[in-house]
Amino acid sequence: MKLKIHNIIMIYLAHIILIIPLHAEENDKTAVSLLEDQITVRLSLQVPLVLVCIKPEIKSNETASEEEAREDAHITYMPDLRLSGGIGLYYKGFGFSYIKKITDIPTGNGHALTDYTDIRLNEYYRKFGADLVYMDYKGFNLTDSNEHGCSGSDSKTKRSDIHFRTISTSLFYIFSDEFSLRASFMQNEKQNEWDWTIIAVVSSIYQSLGSDFSIIPEENEAAFGNNSGLKSGVFKGTAAGAGFGITVPYEDYLFTVVSYFGSGYMYRKYQTYDGTQTDHDGFYRINSKSSIGYNGNSYFYGLSFVFDSIANYSGIRILANTYTAELYSGFHF
Repeated sequence: MKLKIHNIIMIYLAHIILIIPLHAEENDKTAVSLLEDQITVRLSLQVPLVLVCIKPEIKSNETASEEEAREDAHITYMPDLRLSGGIGLYYKGFGFSYIKKITDIPTGNGHALTDYTDIRLNEYYRKFGADLVYMDYKGFNLTDSNEHGCSGSDSKTKRSDIHFRTISTSLFYIFSDEFSLRASFMQNEKQNEWDWTIIAVVSSIYQSLGSDFSIIPEENEAAFGNNSGLKSGVFKGTAAGAGFGITVPYEDYLFTVVSYFGSGYMYRKYQTYDGTQTDHDGFYRINSKSSIGYNGNSYFYGLSFVFDSIANYSGIRILANTYTAELYSGFHF
């Protein structure tokens, strides 16, 4: 595990090293300016939420009853909620951040179920940006257990054996010279005028799913047909797309929304009762991030929210949605 995380970080840093010589010299613009105090310390509290939804394949020429059965058979798993804390240190446009769990948020089961590793790296320049997300979660709760009649069995609703991993990278190009992601999401620049931009994005995805036995409840297996007994799988692909961003300052306050949609092809290999299944499938990725806050010359504070969604278009569908709410504050010196 430690070796894999080390390799991921090394690949990401190699990418950043390639970008820095091309974009290290970024002069002040009318709409964007560097802060007089060039060192920024950023503190944050975060509540991340991951939902993994499995849906049966859409069959051709479905009857109304078959469509209803398929819609009722989808299942959703989520890990325990937790409160995490983060610290970031930036000098001009360069820096790093670190996030760690503070505590589990109490749930009805009275104990923590999920073990996890969660790494998120971001590097933003005036024209280029890069995001890397590594999530490794083991232990999930079946969220719709009452609907599917599983509430009486802890082994069915509390699945400590389910292991879900996601590794994703996104590289994007910002067409506007006067749009600052750093001002909005790192707070180490000043956005002086409102601006909007088109964004081009290339994204790569790797997901793996594993469990000791089928992740599909017994009463839902029939609706999944040849895909019943889904136990494990590997899903990887590359997508390209475009997005839009807008940022609006008012005195020392700033509101920003950035969103993009990408589509591509995914290779999938997974285990069911019928054995190993392989296919190629289209998939999409949606990412949206927003921030609203105060960014003064000496200190800053605010709220941010990030939504990320990855899902394939056809066959058995695996939808992974990530929601992250953040309260941040910090100072410049």
